[in-house]
Amino acid sequence: MTSHPPLESLEQLLERLHTYYRASKPAQTASDSTSEQALIYGTALLRRRRLRLSGWRIPTQLVVIGPTQSGKSTLVNLLLGIEAAEASPLAGHTRYPQGFTTCGKVEAIREELTELLPGWTHVSSGENNRNRADIFSLNDLDDRGNRLSDQSTIWDSPDFDSVNSREYGDMVPVICAMADILILAVSREKYADQSVWRLLNLIAPVKTPLIICLNKTSGPEAEQLLVSMRHRLEEASIPYTALLTLPYVADVQQTLWETGAADMIRTRISGLLDHAGFDVGDSHLASLLNRHWAEWIRPVRQEHAAAEKWQNLVDEELGQFVELYQQDYLNNPDYADTMQRAIVELLELLEIPGIAGALIQMRKVLTWPARKAHDVYRKKFPGSKPGGKGHEVKVIEEGSTHLLARLRQQISGQITGETRVTIAWWSNLDLRLKQDCNDIETALFSELNAYQTEFDEQIKQAGRLLFEHLKQHPVTLNSLRAARTTTDAIALLVAIKTGGFGLSDLLLAPAMLSFSSLLAEGAAGHYMTQVEKDLKNAQLAAVTDRLAFGILRKRLLELPALMSQEGCCAVSTQWLADAESQLAMLKGP
Repeated sequence: MTSHPPLESLEQLLERLHTYYRASKPAQTASDSTSEQALIYGTALLRRRRLRLSGWRIPTQLVVIGPTQSGKSTLVNLLLGIEAAEASPLAGHTRYPQGFTTCGKVEAIREELTELLPGWTHVSSGENNRNRADIFSLNDLDDRGNRLSDQSTIWDSPDFDSVNSREYGDMVPVICAMADILILAVSREKYADQSVWRLLNLIAPVKTPLIICLNKTSGPEAEQLLVSMRHRLEEASIPYTALLTLPYVADVQQTLWETGAADMIRTRISGLLDHAGFDVGDSHLASLLNRHWAEWIRPVRQEHAAAEKWQNLVDEELGQFVELYQQDYLNNPDYADTMQRAIVELLELLEIPGIAGALIQMRKVLTWPARKAHDVYRKKFPGSKPGGKGHEVKVIEEGSTHLLARLRQQISGQITGETRVTIAWWSNLDLRLKQDCNDIETALFSELNAYQTEFDEQIKQAGRLLFEHLKQHPVTLNSLRAARTTTDAIALLVAIKTGGFGLSDLLLAPAMLSFSSLLAEGAAGHYMTQVEKDLKNAQLAAVTDRLAFGILRKRLLELPALMSQEGCCAVSTQWLADAESQLAMLKGP
């Protein structure tokens, strides 16, 4: 028993592409390219395949197709044996598919057809819906006709070559996909028309049973047309079941039905109806899809390339963001505040026995105004860090503003230089980035605040490591303790003169700088350099991993999924991969 792989992703992808292509055209305008017609046809065939595999059963569908004034409606009536389809000498008279059946299951068939023709609406014949391109009618003939079989439905269809077919031409490939038997009606004036051969080439890979009826021909002319038609069909490798002619009869409604040619075409079709409904072979379906696949998915590939380009742009700008952080903060000798804060921790550990308690208590009293000011600042600006951490915040803030501005400039350049396909993609991205800039920066500074709070412990640990190292060098330790006493004295003097508000500037005070120099020049100098290097490496890693390539990269690369998809294919790489995998399974081993 033949296995039929499920093709949901493939079918949904083709439906999505059809929607994309339709959105780029004016309303009520049919697809005019062979590729787009094939897309409609392939999508409808996949839908038919899925419904048949799920147990869908409707009577055999005979679909009569042809260019304008080829006698389609007359041929439908000939097969039915009654005048059911309204024939007219005017071009484009039939503007939507009309089915006729005597099977007695009209309501059930209509229900099945709504799945086969999603979005289409059933109307009664004769209703004033001629300007709509999403309707069909199915008419119950009761016992009045169908000279072929009670278990079949015969369809009259719109033409595919008139000026008006630009409004309803997309119906034709859908109706062709529904057919168990296709009957092409073509007159001697139209048999060589390009639109006829374009349609024949469209349906050829699927190998649907095809009867070609050269209408309004007789005598030697008919034989010549048959020879010419056979030759062209063989040259184009277009398979067909039968090639027949119908004579031109002046009084069509009175005499054509009883001609030998009419009996012949009914006999040939009746023979086909004796077999089970036509089942589109997977290999034939794969042949059709593969023929047009590269062209169909070209805009998908271009959008994926745009997404990859966006990721590269983001990574490049984030690299510059990190470089600016190193240049303006970590490697700037004027702002080596991280190590100074570790030294402040060391100062706390260098308290001299006997006077330590008094100094600590006096510092608490004198620095109360400064501590209160710090609390007020922190409450008013919860994302900010006053004092020694202020410059790091400023550098990151300036870096993020520069990063987002640069990315918008890059997007603008892509919009200017891109093809029509991806302009919508980049334009939607630009709008989303503009909308999310504030949220991105808020998330960044929330993470910055968390990182700085956690990093405080590493700074204190650095101070403790310095103290433990100094314990191994008693002479240096005692010298630093003496300097510590001087530093406290100067600090107290500054605090007295400024009411406590000058203590936040101690990192730059001469006494502190003197203490730092003494520490650097002593036995702990080399060790302090290594501690400073480790602190900077830890800061660089945190800013790179947590801020740049954590928060910023994550939020920026999420934008394509969050932006408007208007004017875009909006097909993910995984969706495309799944669809192509199913297409490969459809081809078989």
